[in-house]
Amino acid sequence: MAAISSNEIIPPYQTVFVPFGPNSTVAGTAVAASTSYRVWVTNQPTYILSIQLVRGTGTVGTVTYQAGYSTSAVPATALTTTAFGDSTVADTATEGLISLPIAAQAPTTPDITTGKPLLLSTGTYVGFVTDAGTVTNSKLTGVIIKYRCP
Repeated sequence: MAAISSNEIIPPYQTVFVPFGPNSTVAGTAVAASTSYRVWVTNQPTYILSIQLVRGTGTVGTVTYQAGYSTSAVPATALTTTAFGDSTVADTATEGLISLPIAAQAPTTPDITTGKPLLLSTGTYVGFVTDAGTVTNSKLTGVIIKYRCP
């Protein structure tokens, strides 16, 4: 029987839920246009597999969301979306989850057909950005981040 090497085993992913709106307000927190939201920080090198926004009540607007990261804790510094947030996602009028796609990097070897997400270093802030669209009444109550550490 052939042995399986340690680099062929994929470690399980973990999930973290970060409350976004105040617990006392069921509707959550209204998002502002053209803003970076840092919601979680890595404590070791980490692959972010997915980011989902938990959408509460509120009317739909023209704002879009995109996954982002930064090594800077300064709120005025915009999160980077290049090679991380695969594309923007438009706001929706329904309550539920808004999934933000994560970009895959080019495969590093010929036998890997799909790329991995960007490996973020320890102390990297993870979150999402909104575009310069209209400020909406859309409400976010939390953010779900699925990640894996190598």
